[in-house]
Amino acid sequence: MNQSALKQKIKALAAFPESDPEQVERLGQIMAEADTWDLFRINPLRFAETHGFETSSLLDLFVRGAKIGLFDFEWNMICPVCGGVVHTLPAIYDIPKNNFHCTLCDVDVPTDLDSQIEVSFSPSRAISDLAINPYVSFENYWRYYFSDNFSWSSEIQDYMENEEVKHFTIVEPDDTAQMSFHTEPGQLFRVVCIEYHTALKLQFTADLAEAPQIVDADLLTSGFSPNTLELPAGDVTINVRSHLPYLAGLTRLFVDSPRMECLLDSHPPVMAPYFTGKMLLNHQTFRDLFRVQNLPYDFRLKVSNITILFTDMKGSTELYDSSGDMVAYSLVQKHFELLSASVRTHSGAVIKTMGDAIMASFSNPLDGFVAATEMMEQMEQMNRESGAEAHEVGLKVGLHTGTAIAVNANETLDYFGQTVNIAARVQGLAQAGEIWITQPVYENEGISDIISGRAYHLEQKIAVLKGVSENATVYRCT
Repeated sequence: MNQSALKQKIKALAAFPESDPEQVERLGQIMAEADTWDLFRINPLRFAETHGFETSSLLDLFVRGAKIGLFDFEWNMICPVCGGVVHTLPAIYDIPKNNFHCTLCDVDVPTDLDSQIEVSFSPSRAISDLAINPYVSFENYWRYYFSDNFSWSSEIQDYMENEEVKHFTIVEPDDTAQMSFHTEPGQLFRVVCIEYHTALKLQFTADLAEAPQIVDADLLTSGFSPNTLELPAGDVTINVRSHLPYLAGLTRLFVDSPRMECLLDSHPPVMAPYFTGKMLLNHQTFRDLFRVQNLPYDFRLKVSNITILFTDMKGSTELYDSSGDMVAYSLVQKHFELLSASVRTHSGAVIKTMGDAIMASFSNPLDGFVAATEMMEQMEQMNRESGAEAHEVGLKVGLHTGTAIAVNANETLDYFGQTVNIAARVQGLAQAGEIWITQPVYENEGISDIISGRAYHLEQKIAVLKGVSENATVYRCT
């Protein structure tokens, strides 16, 4: 750890007007005393819980820290089956649009910023070159290439340790790794090199070999050659010659797909809460500080379970007529400030403004709905403080949750798709002082409690939304 560089960056982080100096100082102390693994791929949600930080404030510190070079953040593509970090990418535009392949599990995983993309933080190289060597031991190797947020059940852990993982070895450049083992008819083995995303498939037939077999394979930058072998059962020795420029790990697996599928169904793995790609895109500080990441014009990524909120201001035209430009402009800008503050407070991000309206996004419906109720309260207070009936303006809000596509629109991250269209149409149903939500929002845990707790009158309606083929169940909250 470069203590001098750390102190300099901590001082720069504390200089942000929004930063709490005490929190920044405590963050610096924790980093200075942490061991290497604790600083590797930091999950800010776990970090906040472990060290007693308020989550939203800590996320702001991490994002600001990334801006000034205290941290690097990375986009990790996580296999939902094994928890493997299949790819670690420096920028969002490097993420494959449609899917990625986990070599260990031999499955294609759909790309989704909500569930398969983990955003982690590590100290920048100027602060600390963590210099973790994954080849010191199998434990290090496994820890390096698998997400720390993923936990196997004890049943799967036992199966992997005692039955599936048969051998692990390290092969050096221009060297040969040798694996000797006995096989039975019909068995399937795979030799996997996780870091180079390649595997050698060994299928053993019903025939029995008359003598021990010796098989040679080459490990190239392009993968194993050959990558599939069909052999008679019996004793076999595999010689893997590495033509790679660096060390590589080789894991020999016994493949019993039905058994593993049964274990996954009966004892599924657990993923601890982690900071997803969706959460980062819906974080206002990230939007403010990283407005453009050199996005290609055709950038697009799927985002599931995203909540979109639209607002519109009623009475702004009349406000300009009755109160004059100065007063009207001041109130309209005040309205934007209040709405933006509510979005930020409830872990959302303002995507864009359109005239007197805003579009915002949230990672879950509850945050979006609570933000909407707070917006209404803030607007009522603003009207009271304006001191004149003629100055009153109203707010109309609509929310929907579903799947959207993150796209590049005018060099900023925007959302596109039917979820966005429905949210806009639902907002169009609202009158001043009303929040309209769709069935998926209403059914989310906690929404009905907020409605009853804040004494909202709820009215269910069936609406015909333009551009939507089926009638929609919507709810008016007043």
